Amino acid sequence: RVVNLAGGTSLRQLMALIKLSDIFLTNDSGPMHIAAALETPLLALFGSTSDTKTGPYGFGKVIHKHVECSCCYKRECPIDFKCMTRIDVEEVYQELQSLIRETVSKV
Repeated sequence: RVVNLAGGTSLRQLMALIKLSDIFLTNDSGPMHIAAALETPLLALFGSTSDTKTGPYGFGKVIHKHVECSCCYKRECPIDFKCMTRIDVEEVYQELQSLIRETVSKV
């Protein structure tokens, strides 16, 4: 079950929810780093930022499509945001399935 609580929790509540989550799908964000610190299985989607510089430290999986303008660090793309639009839904699904299998095998 997917739950979107963007902007609907305090930091303390967010941390508790991340800790209780089976998997955390996120972008390059503060909550991504919280999930990594809490060792919650996570998949982070990267666009204009560098997964090697700001990725989840020591924990988590990343999908990042390197394009000619990577890593520009811009919040709004002046071109066509292909660093994100090249991330395929099927690839995200497969990575999430892989995380589920890894999580189940550890139990």
